Amino acid sequence: MEFNFKDLFKKSKSQQLPNNTTDTSGNYGFGYKTIVDSINNYWNRTNLNKGVSISSEQAYLSAVVCRCVNLIASKVANTELVEYKLTTNKKTPVKGDVDMLLNVTGDEITKSYDMKYLAVSQMLLHGNGYIIIKRSANQLPERLEFVESEFVEVLKDERGRPKQYIVKGEDEYIRSSDMIVLKYHQKNLYEGVGALDVLATEIGLSTASIELIKKYFNNGLKSEGFYTNSYDMSKPQLQQLKDQLIEMENTSDKDLTFLPYGVNYQAKQATPHEAQVMETLRNVIEQICSFFGVPLSYVYQTDSVTTSQLEEKNSEFIHDAIYPLLDQIEKELRFKFYTRLIRKKFIIQFKRFTLYRASYTDLKDFVTSLTEKGIFSINEARELLGWDSIGELGDIRTKQLNSIVLDIFKDYSYQMLENSKMKQENKEKQFDNPDETKDNQTIDKKE
Repeated sequence: MEFNFKDLFKKSKSQQLPNNTTDTSGNYGFGYKTIVDSINNYWNRTNLNKGVSISSEQAYLSAVVCRCVNLIASKVANTELVEYKLTTNKKTPVKGDVDMLLNVTGDEITKSYDMKYLAVSQMLLHGNGYIIIKRSANQLPERLEFVESEFVEVLKDERGRPKQYIVKGEDEYIRSSDMIVLKYHQKNLYEGVGALDVLATEIGLSTASIELIKKYFNNGLKSEGFYTNSYDMSKPQLQQLKDQLIEMENTSDKDLTFLPYGVNYQAKQATPHEAQVMETLRNVIEQICSFFGVPLSYVYQTDSVTTSQLEEKNSEFIHDAIYPLLDQIEKELRFKFYTRLIRKKFIIQFKRFTLYRASYTDLKDFVTSLTEKGIFSINEARELLGWDSIGELGDIRTKQLNSIVLDIFKDYSYQMLENSKMKQENKEKQFDNPDETKDNQTIDKKE
């Protein structure tokens, strides 16, 4: 399946603002349409010369939203999903089944990473992420198909519960038990609310004008100002220079002003009011990160974060933002994948161990500590780090190894004690019956 990012963030035309649209009311609120428009333009825009116009405010805020969505979705997608068979004392991984299903999308091949990434991205942005379960004749899961949320229509019963789903352009009705639904910011038991909707009501930019911010983000400082000539130029030379500057600075002809030579170029400076506007924008960035549960250091000012702060922020991010999503996906898959009887024998879980530490060095130290305490065997620890096993001896845990050594020493001590007892008994017999002992020795010699 060939995927285009602009389709991922696309909404209906009624929810989009046309290009070059400004708010004539003077209130430049961070509304739902503005966010949708900024998300669309962020992925569609290659440069300003190709007919796509975007405000600096929209580009900057859409980059923050996209960064948060990408961070959460990629974190979930990178976490391995494993099917386990439950036994009396332990759970045994069943290799291949879930990966095989996640790797198939209709007639095209889609990696399991892409499947999880797209479903979580749709859920974060639009409230619901959909994956269709295609079953075999005996009703066992055969393959999975990702479908974009905008193409899914939900048919509900009298109580508002999903009864069936319809994918636009297809005549097939899909049962609710055959549709995996990932929900975000649930407004009820059956539907989620996307980030684009919630951000519209929780975040606002009512103190500034877009025109003030335009000067300082993206092409603002590059395209505004005056250019001077060091010497007099002919019209063809002047036009050639303009064309080169237009291509170099990604701007248009009307944004370039050439003055007679001898006049210096002066860039515009921010006024106190404009500086306040930019600080307001930074506050909005903090609110967006807080909404998604993403640490600000992951989006803004990452160079000032120490290692200890990185580990602390990573723990908060994993527990507050990632773990709830993993739990939801696990339960949804287990409930939709299996019948009631099979659920008692199988379980689907993410391997969460690699999420515990932000840096690879800290992860290795963490694994070493747990291995020394006997929580992991050497082979289990090496598998978590993506390394090969070292053979059968690597399956023995440290505490087991200590116990084995102690058991060997105990058996050796016990044997030495038994030998000493036997020697002592023989000496006592020799002392009590010396004649009998001498006769026995004589008989042995004759034989």
